Amino acid sequence: MNNLPDEREQRDEQIAELLQDGMTVEEIKRRLQTSYRAVVRVRAQRGIAVPVGRTRRSRDELDGLEEQAVTMLWAGVTQREIYAKLRVSPITQTRLRKEHRIPVQTRKGRKTPPADEGDPPALK
Repeated sequence: MNNLPDEREQRDEQIAELLQDGMTVEEIKRRLQTSYRAVVRVRAQRGIAVPVGRTRRSRDELDGLEEQAVTMLWAGVTQREIYAKLRVSPITQTRLRKEHRIPVQTRKGRKTPPADEGDPPALK
């Protein structure tokens, strides 16, 4: 007889317990030496929610963060600093810079003169 279904059920129980304890998929994969797919399958089958701190951001939350990022870009804050504070990706920051026509700040030591910055336009 084959014990694979029993082993799978036992592993699924372990995965479910660890998910309910708040462990991440990566932590569970390492601890149980199992696949990403197995962990996601157990989470879906048993209806185990992702912990609150690890869910995706809502559109309202993203809009607020993007507004803060625009303000910071106008103030000359670097993309690295904005990412560290707000977790807004460099790609999103570049999109915002283009949408709001925010000039790129020159780096220290560069020979090119700074762009004419003007006053930042009013936010929506």
